[in-house]
Amino acid sequence: GPAVVHDPPGFGPYLGGARVRTAVGALRRVLPVGALARARGLDPAGPEALAAVLEREPAAVAAVRTELERRRDAAAARLAFEAASGVQADLEAFDWLVAEQKVTVADPADLDAYGWEAGVLVRLGVRAGRLCEWEQTRRRRPEALLAATPAGWRAFADRAATTAAELRSG
Repeated sequence: GPAVVHDPPGFGPYLGGARVRTAVGALRRVLPVGALARARGLDPAGPEALAAVLEREPAAVAAVRTELERRRDAAAARLAFEAASGVQADLEAFDWLVAEQKVTVADPADLDAYGWEAGVLVRLGVRAGRLCEWEQTRRRRPEALLAATPAGWRAFADRAATTAAELRSG
């Protein structure tokens, strides 16, 4: 059958193959596509249903999330706690998959974002909308650089600086 390929700008990156595979498995169970669905006696979802989820369309995301919650709750009601736990893992992986990505953005902007923690300054260089530079140095709190960091990048840059400071102290 035809392959479904989805590569919208700004999707990803996903670091963690296990979580991606879990999320993909959940999507395959909730939105079965093509001949395999028909062979199992299911009404196959069209590629547009999967694309809507991957585009993070709120109604499509909510529908998949609601179905996963329904399956988890049904398993728990049957006292099938291991199955419920598996569906909960699917739900968490799905939420991670459709969460807003901070490292690659659709806007092909160039910018520098700064984060600071415990004497460590981290500079994140974004070029054409992709994080491609990381630099860390020890210094006093650089107010002007931190103030110049775009608001949408502040929390991410601060988390990067916190991680860098923890790694330096460890």
